[in-house]
Amino acid sequence: KSFYVKPEYDIRLDIDSRAKGWYEIADVDEAAANNIGYLYEGLKDYKKAEYWYKKSLSLKIDGETLFNLALLYKTIKKYDKAIFFYEKADEFGDKNAINNLALLFYNLENYKKAEYWYKKGIEKGNISALQGFAIMNYEYFKDNIKAVKYMIALANKKYPKEKILRFFKIKWKLDEKTIKKGYEEQLKADDIPENLKFKEPL
Repeated sequence: KSFYVKPEYDIRLDIDSRAKGWYEIADVDEAAANNIGYLYEGLKDYKKAEYWYKKSLSLKIDGETLFNLALLYKTIKKYDKAIFFYEKADEFGDKNAINNLALLFYNLENYKKAEYWYKKGIEKGNISALQGFAIMNYEYFKDNIKAVKYMIALANKKYPKEKILRFFKIKWKLDEKTIKKGYEEQLKADDIPENLKFKEPL
């Protein structure tokens, strides 16, 4: 919908030298309106951030702006709205929305929905969803083998193999047998987009 009266320029936006240029075209340019919303969010003026994100969406529905609005609602604890806009952001191609949605459900202790969205993210090849689901298996399901299965698939994609192995041993305090079993489960898994086989043994 068309917007009311354009607000006067706010000198607080001068924290970014590009703000005045964005403001001049923000009533017709969705990216500029989104940028102003982002600046207001940084200023913790959430009402004005919401205003400009919605202005951006009134010009063009975009995954990034939907994601930013979801983050804003999560910050101010309007979780129903955050969930709605994360789902929309995912529909419109934002790569981070699906993992954030799963994490939000996890933090809200809705584990069934968290698992659902993590698995959807993994299907789409989302690296962060692999990591999130590994942590969920370790913390909530108490399934160390599955935790290793999903986390080790990140080796040489997000983290070096050696760093992940150290993490298993030092942070999670897992023994060699558990790590090896998790690695072997990952090799034959059909729910991981790309199975990882090490040239050298664990």
